[in-house]
Amino acid sequence: NGSILSQDITQLDLSNGELSDPAKLVQLKNLSRLDLQNTGITDKQYRVLAENLPECEIIWSVPFQGQYYLNSTESLRITSLTEADVAQLSYFPKLSQIDASECEDYAALQLLLAQYPQCDIRCKLPVAGQVIDAAATSLSVQNPDLMELKAILPYFKSLQTVTLTGTLPSNEELH
Repeated sequence: NGSILSQDITQLDLSNGELSDPAKLVQLKNLSRLDLQNTGITDKQYRVLAENLPECEIIWSVPFQGQYYLNSTESLRITSLTEADVAQLSYFPKLSQIDASECEDYAALQLLLAQYPQCDIRCKLPVAGQVIDAAATSLSVQNPDLMELKAILPYFKSLQTVTLTGTLPSNEELH
């Protein structure tokens, strides 16, 4: 932005400003901390900086679902979800909790659960015509579809018991 900086600089705070050319920052190879929060940098600009300054802690505001959140965010509440949103969550390395209990895009929720197993994700998933909290410890299914169960049960991390009633698969199918 017209400033001349020494290439030996190790920390730079450009927060709350406008960057005319963020790519020029890659010349500052000694940076250990770069604060770019509230500067409006894009995902692509961030990736260029992160790839070229691998030893630098970059603080920035991540665009997510029409809002901006610090990349140090640890907890998010999500009311809708797309595959693109799931991918965008990768910019939050400290994310440990996601409340997606109001989401009904079950395919995106399954993708979220699969890609972020380290997160405590609160959500509900469809099982045999029911919508069940993914934190459930027990599950009762009438006339189970074995293929559906095999696909969905891994997402129920706290599940301890499953009760099957009605028309049941054969013993061979269950094993």
